[in-house]
Amino acid sequence: MAWLVGLSVPPRRCASRARFGLALGALALAACSADVSAPPPGVDAAGGGGGPSGPLGTAGNAGRHEGAPLVAFSSPADGSTLAESRVLLRGSAQGDPAVASVFVKVGPNVAVAAASADGFRTWSLDAAVPVGAFEVSATAYDVRGRPSERPARLSLDRPSGAPDGAAPSVLIDSPADGSTPAQALALVRGRAADDRAVVRMEASRDGEPLAGREVETDDFFGTWSLLVPLVPGQSSEIVVAAFDAGGRRGEAKLRLVGPSTPDADAPALALTSPAAGEPVSAESVAVAGTAFDDDGVAEVKVRVGVPQGAPGAIAWGPYVKASTADGYATWSAELALPPGQAVVQARAADVNGLASVAERALTNDFKPAWSDEVVAPLRVRDEPRAELDVALDKAGLNTIINAELQKTLVLLELDPAPLLTNALGQIKNACGTAWKLDSPNPQHNCALTPLGQTFQGPDGNWQTSAEYSLVRVLTMTPANAVVEGTSVEGLQDIADGAILGIEIGGGFNQVLADTLGIARTTEIVGTPAVVAAMKSKWMASHPALSPTGGRIPVTMFDALNNLAPLGPKLGPAGGHPGVLDPASPPSGTVLTSSFKVVLKALSNLRWKDGVVLGAGKEYMAIVDDPDGQGAPVDFDFTSPTAFQIEGLASAPTVDLRVKVQENPAFVNSCVDQEGCKGNLPGSPFGAGSVWATPPWQLEHVVGFAARTQYASRSYAKCLINFLGCQAQIDVGQNGDPLGWTEFDIIFNLGDPPQDQYLWELINEVAQVALHRYSGITVPEGTANVAFTLQDVPVGLTAQQIRDAIRPSLQSQAATLADGVLGNYEQNNGPVDFFYDLGDDGKPYLYFVAPGDPRPSPAYGYERPGFYAAPSLAPETKLSRLNVPGSGDAAHEKLALAPGEATVYAEDQAGQVYRLRLLTDPGPAPQVRVAVAHRLAP
Repeated sequence: MAWLVGLSVPPRRCASRARFGLALGALALAACSADVSAPPPGVDAAGGGGGPSGPLGTAGNAGRHEGAPLVAFSSPADGSTLAESRVLLRGSAQGDPAVASVFVKVGPNVAVAAASADGFRTWSLDAAVPVGAFEVSATAYDVRGRPSERPARLSLDRPSGAPDGAAPSVLIDSPADGSTPAQALALVRGRAADDRAVVRMEASRDGEPLAGREVETDDFFGTWSLLVPLVPGQSSEIVVAAFDAGGRRGEAKLRLVGPSTPDADAPALALTSPAAGEPVSAESVAVAGTAFDDDGVAEVKVRVGVPQGAPGAIAWGPYVKASTADGYATWSAELALPPGQAVVQARAADVNGLASVAERALTNDFKPAWSDEVVAPLRVRDEPRAELDVALDKAGLNTIINAELQKTLVLLELDPAPLLTNALGQIKNACGTAWKLDSPNPQHNCALTPLGQTFQGPDGNWQTSAEYSLVRVLTMTPANAVVEGTSVEGLQDIADGAILGIEIGGGFNQVLADTLGIARTTEIVGTPAVVAAMKSKWMASHPALSPTGGRIPVTMFDALNNLAPLGPKLGPAGGHPGVLDPASPPSGTVLTSSFKVVLKALSNLRWKDGVVLGAGKEYMAIVDDPDGQGAPVDFDFTSPTAFQIEGLASAPTVDLRVKVQENPAFVNSCVDQEGCKGNLPGSPFGAGSVWATPPWQLEHVVGFAARTQYASRSYAKCLINFLGCQAQIDVGQNGDPLGWTEFDIIFNLGDPPQDQYLWELINEVAQVALHRYSGITVPEGTANVAFTLQDVPVGLTAQQIRDAIRPSLQSQAATLADGVLGNYEQNNGPVDFFYDLGDDGKPYLYFVAPGDPRPSPAYGYERPGFYAAPSLAPETKLSRLNVPGSGDAAHEKLALAPGEATVYAEDQAGQVYRLRLLTDPGPAPQVRVAVAHRLAP
């Protein structure tokens, strides 16, 4: 979990079924980590018997007692292969009462304490690991000293290439061979080694295994110790053996003499009740006996076991200390006795630690009407709203927010104008910058730049490429304009003196500059106009951008994947050929390696303790939103302290491949007809008009760009003033619309252009320039261009991106909260009833109603509620829908009073349960519910 920078959330429950899966998991932080949906601090750990019912999915405890603490690993995953000599172990634990410690045993090493900063809701241990396959186990202890009934376990492996051909070696360092230790329990120390690894050690005394005496180590048997009980006054041979993974054995021997002691005899012990062969038919059995020792009996304890399948295998229950009034000369104890075959065992120990055991086999014919009880302690949760404090890097966001949700969360709507401006700058200068000179020859040379070197026409030369043709159009100025083959060609002949023999108006280049109102070296269609046209036509007509008017919605998915998803998103769609080439996805440097999102939020989930009949304790979360928005989590993206983004590129750039298609035919200008003055965007005059072409086509874009620049152009000039004006240019004059252009040349010398809008004239020149240049002709419909641009500035600074993201995410906070939290209804426990206080402050058990947030919407209860008799007859119902003052009319409710009460209920399958309710006195009391189900006769 290297992506987790910081987290402060309650623990997640790692059950076989996914529990409270936040994707922030949410906040789900890997296979099993922190989760905003898990029970809050102080959560109960008692679960139900017979299934995964505790908060960690561990089976609960049968019998009339609360459950032992529960413990689970969250990382690494079970079965992991490790490459390093150390591993960071993480996990969670829960208990009722609180967990006091967690001890972790790695391979054969002694168990060591894990570290925790939150009362062991989460814990960790950085531990050395041995070579080869090994097991890790963890045990939690509550404040009463009770350990977990089922330690958490992991199987891990650390492969090694070392040979494993020799048997281990064993050395005994102390005590000296043949010595007599001062104590009857001797501490033996030594060392062991192997060419790969020692996997286990065992010991024997005089040929008998030292059962219950483990060889202890904290460095995988590099050094070890062993407590050996010695026989008083006798010499014993101690053999300590080490084994490797291949079963090869090495050993060392030691002879020790036990110190003399006045007590060499264990206590005399006898079972007097129940008698051998005595029939038993009860839930419990009274065990009694006698014990005697010369030095005194220290204790007698008894337990019951159930024979297992293998011969001699017995599953023992916990010891119960016997009571006595005469120093255990006589003693007695009460044991719960399961039906069927059982073994009762008594163990007496004297003051010197010597012990004796007595056993008796029994057969219990008792057939209970009800199963063993499962106790579920229920509390009213009145914790403050949980504060979520999360710091996530890129991998962390990917983990907790799934891809589908990322695709719906718009971080910002990017104005493409700066991006297009920067892109056009690269394209215009792809073949050099000599076009900016006041010269008729732009001196283009596309071999001068990396971008220009990518231009390639049908013959392999850049001169015949469609991309170069577009460069010529974009870099056309009055100084370098080429109008051969256009309707303006005759005007050039007149102005340059080819017809009259004298130059008029400073020559054609100057006449053109004056007519357009721009400098001789300024682009005829400038970058701002082209950008506006590309944004509002080429881009805004794409289905993915239509609702945004050409602005690019950048989602969290786009950002976390370096903008590559924009390729298919802005590729061909709905008849549009696409803005970007999906075959060459864009790549952006928006997020740096130090990227991190810091979130602070408040959870609106309120926890209710409940019970699943037949399983045990569970939890149900409901949304209690004081802001009234109904979201399970409140985010405040507008607050700089509650939402921070670090590690954004200071000046983000993007590599992208853009493409623009042209119309398959030459688009003629609308000329001379009166209706042409109404030929405007949105109202084309005729199917052949430029405004009737698709808005993403090059002719439409160039025409719209020219109109954007010259829509308000008004100009009038007489070029030849001899006996009146003989050559007149009017733009937007004589009552005509602005931009409408007329060339009035005497005798129509030079075949001047017909009356038309200035931008359509420019579009005509651009189309000719796009297809013909220096004897090269590019066929119509083939000048489809595609530019691969690198390091194009996005046009936003890191701070501008932050400022744009904040309001965007805030407007989607509810969506993010729901998505991050997941479907908490599905992740809630399938409780049959829960505990809460009513508006009147009184305690109630609430039987679930159809509208409650449970995993299944199906509601199959035939007789919901609580009853006074197991028959569940209607007249025995104790619960009510309408209880004055409770503030609830949706649930069957049972008011609780201090003390013990017994009621009955059934689940959706019709199984009847007995509920013993033990309610503490006082406000918001704890309620212990002891649940048993009715057994078949």
